[in-house]
Amino acid sequence: LPSNAVVWCLAHIKASTPMVWVGQERAGIPVFHATTRQLLCTLTGGHTGNVLACCSADGPDGRVDVWTAGNDFSIRCWHVERGRGGSNFEEAVPGGLQIRRGNALYWHSNGVRSLLRIGPTLWSGSDDKAICLWRTATGERIEAIEEAHEQGVICLAVAGRGVWSSGYDGRLKEWTVGGVARQCTREVLLSEPLRALCPVGQQVW
Repeated sequence: LPSNAVVWCLAHIKASTPMVWVGQERAGIPVFHATTRQLLCTLTGGHTGNVLACCSADGPDGRVDVWTAGNDFSIRCWHVERGRGGSNFEEAVPGGLQIRRGNALYWHSNGVRSLLRIGPTLWSGSDDKAICLWRTATGERIEAIEEAHEQGVICLAVAGRGVWSSGYDGRLKEWTVGGVARQCTREVLLSEPLRALCPVGQQVW
């Protein structure tokens, strides 16, 4: 896919029109057809800076919810749904679909580098060292782990019974998913930061 800027993240959106969303080092999110590679649209108005992370999950009534995060400290929800023509902030795409802007989430005090959706909860990791949990239906912040790492949080992944985070402090941590508050159950100190995490069965690579 063509890009005139550094690409930070990609998301494959499994809608009736399959799409690839591109988060890049400039404002705007290009959306390509996953099969033909045709540029369908470029989403604007969601972020004022670079888009660093994205994730998606099935929403109600056949909708797909896509979450994006950027160095403008914000998280934005987008709804991929059948065209209804009821929003001033929508972008039409082939197949009778539209992309509509949803909630914007604010709390982080620095760029948001990682997103992870687990059921009705969205996890976010930021350069402000914090991990936040949000209720996806309303955008309400449920919990903030303000000193999750000694430096910024790079990525998040779910594997086994917990959520794993890596940070610029060179630490890999496992967090509980259930319960009233998140607890760190395991911590590994590495010689350098891990830039990526990938769940493989019950393991994380």
